[in-house]
Amino acid sequence: MRLLDLADAEALRERFQPEVDGVPVYHFRTLEEAGRALWLIPGDPKLERVLRRLWSLAAEMAGPSAAPRGVRKYRNIEEANADRQR
Repeated sequence: MRLLDLADAEALRERFQPEVDGVPVYHFRTLEEAGRALWLIPGDPKLERVLRRLWSLAAEMAGPSAAPRGVRKYRNIEEANADRQR
């Protein structure tokens, strides 16, 4: 059976989404179809979840910051340089 249009494809995708290790698997006939599937329109309920996952991944990849948070004041340049060397 061949899908006739995108509406049929969307209806089929909503009914049947196979998963591999908890990740949905999608099948597309063309790269154009695959590219359209990546875009989320403003106001889409999935958008918030996708952005949270993206920021979580970015924070995980960046790791903890090497520099302590906050502003430090020094009496002179020598103290600042000594702190930077630590």
